[in-house]
Amino acid sequence: MMLIKDVISRISALYEKGASSDNSRLSARHIYNKLVTSRATMLRRDFDKKRGASDWIYQSIDCVEMKPASNKICECVDIPAGCSLLQSVQEIPKTIAPAFGPEIAYVGNSDGSKLYSGSGFVRNKYKSGNKYTSKQPDWFILERFLYVTIEDLTKYVSVTAVFEDPLQVFDVDTCNQYACLNPLEQVFPVSIHMIDPIVEMTVAELVTIMKSVPEDKENDAQEGGGGGGARSQVPTQR
Repeated sequence: MMLIKDVISRISALYEKGASSDNSRLSARHIYNKLVTSRATMLRRDFDKKRGASDWIYQSIDCVEMKPASNKICECVDIPAGCSLLQSVQEIPKTIAPAFGPEIAYVGNSDGSKLYSGSGFVRNKYKSGNKYTSKQPDWFILERFLYVTIEDLTKYVSVTAVFEDPLQVFDVDTCNQYACLNPLEQVFPVSIHMIDPIVEMTVAELVTIMKSVPEDKENDAQEGGGGGGARSQVPTQR
């Protein structure tokens, strides 16, 4: 596995070879944004070919903070007697669905000892009618928020999935160990055989973008090619 900073470094080196001006250097943030897009594209292509998801691409949010759900949501869900409906404090990051298996691989308690069942919002509306499963913890996603029906109130749950943006996992995880996180020092979650294709795709996209931006020759002349004319025009969003 490679760190994010190492992947960005490889992309930057290849990109600068293909760029036409010294002022075309890009920030790590912009390279990362394109890197995330390329990774998602490559993973979806793999999944479209019915290939199974590698363990290397899964990430876990160990501490998803929960709170009592709003009355508006509770009125739409059939909550069994003695149970409560909890809602995640933050939205769950977007996921990439594997060809086989559930889109979210695990929702359960933080120590991994208890798996909650995925029910879906529609099925949860009629949960109390099933005498065998009505008291079992289950979950569904609605408008990017995670909801859990459970007997015992809990402050945190854990979620494992293939997330579209690997760094968003750390924004949602409220465990203290991520308080001083350096994003560039994190592992880039992808199988090693996919690194080269993802790097090549990202470099190609960045070079194409740069070629479509008019070169600032005046800045090149004034600053000896070290200015930021074209760089400042590169879009920052994915």
